[in-house]
Amino acid sequence: MRSIFLTFAAASFVSPALALAQEQDGEVWFTVSGSLPIAKDITIDAESIARFSDADGLYETEFGAVVTHKLSDRVTIAAGYFRVPGYDHGNVTHIDDRPRQQITVQLGKFMGGSWQTRVRTEQRFRNDGDDIGFRVRPQVRYTLPLGGDTRLRLSHESYINLNTTDWGQRGGYERMRNIAAVVTPLTGDVDVEIGYLNQYRFSQRPGRSDTMDHVITFAIGIDF
Repeated sequence: MRSIFLTFAAASFVSPALALAQEQDGEVWFTVSGSLPIAKDITIDAESIARFSDADGLYETEFGAVVTHKLSDRVTIAAGYFRVPGYDHGNVTHIDDRPRQQITVQLGKFMGGSWQTRVRTEQRFRNDGDDIGFRVRPQVRYTLPLGGDTRLRLSHESYINLNTTDWGQRGGYERMRNIAAVVTPLTGDVDVEIGYLNQYRFSQRPGRSDTMDHVITFAIGIDF
């Protein structure tokens, strides 16, 4: 547990330290998600995201769903599909279809909050190429109660590409996301989340700079 905490803390400070060596952009992301029980310990979890950039306006949307099965109090598994269109100032440039699988493990209590880890795998099918992109997205998240049902969420996620494709994915460590957000109930079944996300992309081509995105996130989560 101590090693996990140190890894998360180190990752949180790496992004600002790298800021001098890359291009930066400001963004806003809007998310709406919902969870619907369909059987004992099984839910359908849907999500829709719109991403806006200072440089490009609307540049990406994401929508899809997974079926989630709770195996125990500590472990859940999920599988589903997401469609991710890319845009250039609102005009569609490509479509990214992504089957998704993941496992989430609750790690227990620590420093007044709770820890969990998640490993997500994706297969990416793009309409502007023939190759399938494979990647892994490990994440660690810490949730700290702030009073009542309001809580602080901190997370670190890495993107690791497992292969190189003809449409532009390059094998290797692609990016990391560090997030700090506050979640609070709007009603009994609706949560609102507002946060800051720092996304650092490592350049995978010679002569190109790393990039850093500063993102304000707004999310609504609904339990049906």
